[in-house]
Amino acid sequence: MTIRSLALLGCLAVVSARSFEYDFSRDKPVFSWWSENRQANLMHLNYAANPVTGKPSLRAGWDEAFTTYMHVYSGTVPTLPDAPVWRFRVKLTTPGPVGVRQCSLRLQDQNRETFYFDRTVRWDHAGEWTLDFVVDSAAPAFTRTAMHGKDSNQRLDLPLSTFGITFTFAPGSGEGEVFLDAIACEAVAADPAAAGRQTATAELAASFLQADRRPLLLPSGTGTQVALAAAGIQITPEAGSRSAGVRFCLAGWSPNGVLAPQFPAYEKAELTASVTATDCDIDEVTLRVVDQDGNNHRLPFPVKWLAADNDGQHRTTMELPLVLPSPKPGDNRQFPLFCLQGLEFRSPKGMAGTVRLEDLSLRVTMPAVNALAMELETDGEPKILRPDGNGQVKAILRNTLSVPVAVEANLHLTDYNDEPEAAGWSLRQTLSFQP
Repeated sequence: MTIRSLALLGCLAVVSARSFEYDFSRDKPVFSWWSENRQANLMHLNYAANPVTGKPSLRAGWDEAFTTYMHVYSGTVPTLPDAPVWRFRVKLTTPGPVGVRQCSLRLQDQNRETFYFDRTVRWDHAGEWTLDFVVDSAAPAFTRTAMHGKDSNQRLDLPLSTFGITFTFAPGSGEGEVFLDAIACEAVAADPAAAGRQTATAELAASFLQADRRPLLLPSGTGTQVALAAAGIQITPEAGSRSAGVRFCLAGWSPNGVLAPQFPAYEKAELTASVTATDCDIDEVTLRVVDQDGNNHRLPFPVKWLAADNDGQHRTTMELPLVLPSPKPGDNRQFPLFCLQGLEFRSPKGMAGTVRLEDLSLRVTMPAVNALAMELETDGEPKILRPDGNGQVKAILRNTLSVPVAVEANLHLTDYNDEPEAAGWSLRQTLSFQP
């Protein structure tokens, strides 16, 4: 599915050293915009009366059939509060149902590295909406980034060059409009979610390979055969072949996330491969990975494994990148890793024996809350609660790391319309989890 997006960027006025607010009913800065099919001039950005409040607002109108994105921007950015943590507050109005599925804060630093802080929304009726985005300037918990300049260090290098809001909507939603009423930024003493973002560094509690849970094993390399062995995965290359390996899923197919080992969200990660190579000298291990946009990548790592060393038993640790650039021409976006599609081993002289992939272990640094996996259980299948109000729902949280984890939990369940349910559906307390 092609995702369409509309990005609003603007210059905001400074109100004080600790905060600013831009009220679009009062302030009317000059905006510029760009999109695909720019010459058609089919997007609209103008000041108009908000049909719900009656006050002037900045009206953003679009027709998603003609563009996948729209930028409205200014090179003048207000001075941000002199504090390590900011809260951006966006107020807007929808005159009726709109096809927006995601609203994101969009920050672009001085090197034009762009950070997105995504928020899922459901604006299926007329109403006034307020969204808060809390940003730790030293360690921004961004959802994704894009590189438009020479720098891509995953750090928010101040001052900002642009900032704004991105509305994302799916194809088929047609024309729509949103009235932007105000954007404000203020310093806060601490990120309210900071307790949930305390980091932990450890190996995953379970093997990352879990060979016995890989229902699809495909050979990589001409004449290669692969099979599940008593300890790991046995790879038998064609005699004399210079490359052989295994794949856990087909490139570009939906089973990627079902059949292959999936990477958790991490700030740093190291993948260690334990291998026994019989009568094979290996000089390179290549990881085949899929990013969160479905793009395929190859990550080569040089090694020096000689068949005569250690009875052919070898280990190598590979540091994984935080994000990978899109391989599509003209696409400057970068995406986190999604899953490990497979591994390949290269021999400089050709292979005469076999390679056994015994295990993969993943050591990660991540926010402690990301170490928790949650599953919902109900009285039956599918996992829904009956309209008559009977039945129970149980949320099971599991620690995926090999070290204890403690987080400040603030959990709540919502109904089909994304509205909070009655008392008893919320949990707010400190939780401790053993490995």
